[in-house]
Amino acid sequence: MKSAVCTALGLVLAASLGFSQDPPKMGAEGEKKCDLTKVENRTYCKGCDAFPTDTEVEKGACKKCKTKVEQVATCVKKAYPCRAHGDSEVIHSKRCCKPEVKDCCKETTILARIEYRCDACHARGFTEKEVRHSSEKCEGKIAKTCEKSGTFPHGGEESKVEGTPKPADAPK
Repeated sequence: MKSAVCTALGLVLAASLGFSQDPPKMGAEGEKKCDLTKVENRTYCKGCDAFPTDTEVEKGACKKCKTKVEQVATCVKKAYPCRAHGDSEVIHSKRCCKPEVKDCCKETTILARIEYRCDACHARGFTEKEVRHSSEKCEGKIAKTCEKSGTFPHGGEESKVEGTPKPADAPK
């Protein structure tokens, strides 16, 4: 039962985080590509579409879904999730809350798999060979990027929040 639930959750995550039919156009106005400044090989589970920790892996397989894990090139970024600005969480490049505000602005690592994209047809793949252009006549160049490129902190702009943050436990 657990593996069926994990598989279903993995498929939902893969659908929501995976390759969409119309990926964002890289280089669009206001969008910055990921700079890939820190790339590491990390353990990745295709079944869960996640990066399990060492304690979540047993005998080379994910404990949650039993899928064999693999080492993949991963873009690593640091950011600070913050819930002190209203109803939704915002991700900052540095702390904005005072240390006494619990569970807010804690440094978090945000991982993304390295991928390759065509600059013309926007076809994507995790290796250059996996990139399937939309037509045989596509002459676009394939560039190395990360799957979250264009979204903060993997490029893109940090959310601008007006005013002073309120404590996360303050009444709304």
